[in-house]
Amino acid sequence: MGLDQVRVRCPVEGGWSLNLRTRVQVLVPALITRKPLQPGQPIDVDDVQPGEADLTAGIRMPLGELDQVLGRVVRIGLTAGQVLSAEQIRLPVIVRSGMALQVTATAGQVSATGAGTALQDGALGDIVRFKVPSGRTLQGVVVGEGRVRIQMQ
Repeated sequence: MGLDQVRVRCPVEGGWSLNLRTRVQVLVPALITRKPLQPGQPIDVDDVQPGEADLTAGIRMPLGELDQVLGRVVRIGLTAGQVLSAEQIRLPVIVRSGMALQVTATAGQVSATGAGTALQDGALGDIVRFKVPSGRTLQGVVVGEGRVRIQMQ
């Protein structure tokens, strides 16, 4: 919790010394929830307010800018007054298991587009498994809603 002990001393002859318990705080800008937020709930500008987080309290990666949270969704339930951190939010899922996909394969300057079926959920930038009509299972990066890209060697 940032507790420490400091010794203060007067260096003159016959001086004195005193031990003091101190509490160290490292405050950084942070976004604080205004109300409870449920898992999967998109974060809106009205859901958060500016505040401060004490890094010595064990908060990991507090988020301090609106652009870091808007458009994201809550991973776990949050209470009002809670500091938002990177682990508590994620990008929304835009590929769902069973969804028809547009698959683009690229090799150098050549691209080909085909169809596939998602085998798992994914957000923008996630790597997901999908099946192509031949029955083969491949992996690709989610690049948009219902769209994945694979890089061929």
